[in-house]
Amino acid sequence: MNWLHDVRFAVHSLLKHPGFTAAALLTLMLGIGMNTAVFTLVNAVILRGLPFEEGHRIIHIECRNPSQNRPSMAVSYPEYQYWKEAEVFSEVAAYERFETTLEEAGRATRQVRAAYLTHDALHLLRVNPLRGRGFLERDAQPSASPVALLSYSIWRERYAGRDDVLGREVSVGGQSATVVGVLPRGFHFPLDEDLWLALRPDDSLLRPQVRRLRVFARMAAGAQLGDVRGRLEVLSARLEQAYPESNQGVEAVAEGYNDKFNGGGIRVVFLTLLFAVGFLLLIVCANLANMTLVRAFSRTRELAVRSALGASRWKLQRRMLTESVLLALVGGAAGMAVAFLVVDLFSQAVANVEGTPYWIEFTFDPAVFAYLFAVCLATGLVFGAYPAWKAARADLNHWLKEGQRTAGGRSSRRFASALVVGQMAFSVLLLVGAGLLARSFVHLLALDTGVQEENLLTLRLRFPDSDPWTEGEHRLQFLNLLQERLQGLAGVQQAALGSHLPLGGAGNWPLLLPETPQPEDAPSRLPSVPVQVVSEGYFQTMGSPLRAGRGFTASDGGPSQPVAIVNQAFLRRWRESVAGVGGRFRLYEGGNDQPGPWLRVVGVAPDIRHNSPSDPEVLPLVYLPLRHFPLRSALARLRVPGDPYSAVEPARGVLREMHSRLLFADVTSLKDQLWRQTWPYRTFGGLFALFALTALVLSLVGAYSLAAHAVEMRYRELGIRMALGATPRSLRRLVLRSGVLRLALGLVLGLALAVALSRVLHTLLVGVEPTDPLVFSAALALITICGLAACLLPARRAARLDPVEVLQDG
Repeated sequence: MNWLHDVRFAVHSLLKHPGFTAAALLTLMLGIGMNTAVFTLVNAVILRGLPFEEGHRIIHIECRNPSQNRPSMAVSYPEYQYWKEAEVFSEVAAYERFETTLEEAGRATRQVRAAYLTHDALHLLRVNPLRGRGFLERDAQPSASPVALLSYSIWRERYAGRDDVLGREVSVGGQSATVVGVLPRGFHFPLDEDLWLALRPDDSLLRPQVRRLRVFARMAAGAQLGDVRGRLEVLSARLEQAYPESNQGVEAVAEGYNDKFNGGGIRVVFLTLLFAVGFLLLIVCANLANMTLVRAFSRTRELAVRSALGASRWKLQRRMLTESVLLALVGGAAGMAVAFLVVDLFSQAVANVEGTPYWIEFTFDPAVFAYLFAVCLATGLVFGAYPAWKAARADLNHWLKEGQRTAGGRSSRRFASALVVGQMAFSVLLLVGAGLLARSFVHLLALDTGVQEENLLTLRLRFPDSDPWTEGEHRLQFLNLLQERLQGLAGVQQAALGSHLPLGGAGNWPLLLPETPQPEDAPSRLPSVPVQVVSEGYFQTMGSPLRAGRGFTASDGGPSQPVAIVNQAFLRRWRESVAGVGGRFRLYEGGNDQPGPWLRVVGVAPDIRHNSPSDPEVLPLVYLPLRHFPLRSALARLRVPGDPYSAVEPARGVLREMHSRLLFADVTSLKDQLWRQTWPYRTFGGLFALFALTALVLSLVGAYSLAAHAVEMRYRELGIRMALGATPRSLRRLVLRSGVLRLALGLVLGLALAVALSRVLHTLLVGVEPTDPLVFSAALALITICGLAACLLPARRAARLDPVEVLQDG
């Protein structure tokens, strides 16, 4: 068979030139390996989608209120019912995520992530229990006995996979529930849950002001997301009329379920990575095309002899293409090692990232291997096509007469020059991208959060549901006692409680200023302000002393002492209305339709940053005392003189002693917590830097190879010029001129591409303008210096030619 002969010939030819083969395989291994790695990431995050039947039809629905600057809001039960009855979708279901404990006699208490599901949720997802049954309509009745479903992992780890778990009574957050089913392996919907309870709407949930649910739906076959959004706009207007107090300005937002958790900025970044690594592969192809073209010219006599012996041009082209494709396939196979390494490093970098959906698994599935094969085949054809065509169509008689040093032709040199220009341009592009992300990361490291991050331990705690001992005044007493006990631990200097971490956001409540009349309807047009609830001694614990006034005391926050502390940004924005200490304002607390009491400002806090680091300024913030709004979920902060983790076990002991079912998690130092929040900049910046450095090295090799080959092709011409009186300096300038021209064209083209890329990356940039002059200047300077160095070496060689030796060889 002809193709077997071609393959054997290609193997023999490549083994005869081990230097070329090794260089080509190394280049292909890097280019194809990195492409496969990035495609594996993109496939997991964007392409693979939900692991359900026709998962692309499942969408996520939530609300927003632009007038209150609330881009993401939970859904009320009346809204969910209204959408369900309107028959906009083929099926609609809802969930509410929470954390709780799983307890029973004789077994250790386990903290689990859980969710309330409407009874028809599993049917919508087309998921059947592995054991037992799912939820039934009767399970959703308010008077029904609670029933629970377990994840496969809980079933195997806690109950050894025994069937007698069905019908077992367990305690979920202090509430008795009957286990009725076990869900299949790997199912953790809606995000990363291990236990599910049937959602039973009580009186509080039925209120339109109570927003606790997230809704998902299955679109009808053939329906488009745009049509669904149009219908939801109409329904939102009707809901606004039906519930004017709670739905004024509220809009429904629908998007693909996978897009909800992996869309927006994440999608842009991953697609940008795919384009970036695609540019890297183009550089690889350009480099190999030049190398193959040079090698083809070095084989002129061999090809001429084969042609003279009867080999057709098509046969010569086919054999050269077979070599290229074989190289690409072997290089791609070796590149899998690079892909495995990059994917493993990325997986480790995002292992502890909060909110990563359970269905995101960076695995090498059939789609990845199909992509690998397609990339190998395309790469082999791309970098081998022109050299094969050029070599097979050249004048073979001319080859035999003139020899290899004059072979090649002007068109080949132009083609090779164009490839080097493209390499340089793509290198500028990748260097700028890496530089922008690196500067963002450096800016984040230097970002002033307003707190002393060193030696501060944080842990998140939450009271279990249905525990009367921790309700109302009892909860406040418990929190005060907890703070006192933590404060008294050996080695703990200070302890405090709060609702949010720096850079972790805060809940927004409508703000009513003294001169603003109270609106008759819902406060949708009032400005909103983030609110943080903190305990006594909070600012001392955080290492952020007040700028004016005093901190909270134990008596602050009661009916007779409604007070607040505001940050400096609050006064900068509303100083005319709230002059500072002694000023007053009101808040619509927790979604209430009536404002709370007048709050008197007793202190001015420094600007502790709770909003995103990408925001140019710190947002206004209001602090309320713990007595005013006792927290069900709180963050404890402990400042210790040395290693913050030394206080972990003593703190856990206090928590277990005070309440056996108190939930606590996310035990970490504040410094480590903030470090984890910078993972996108480290991870994606590192990948861009890796691509950029690889591209730079390949481009320099390409530029050097082309300049060196040009000198070799013009060997006789340069010798004659020197014999006729040309100086070494003039020859060096002659060779450098073409290299500098290619470099200049590459820089101009790369600059234009980099400006376009920077606009795409703007969602990831922090404290850096997309067209940051320092980054662009540094990238251009680095390419210029390295490019000139790559051209200078062949130019120096040309200047050292011995004209006598050249003429004798000619």
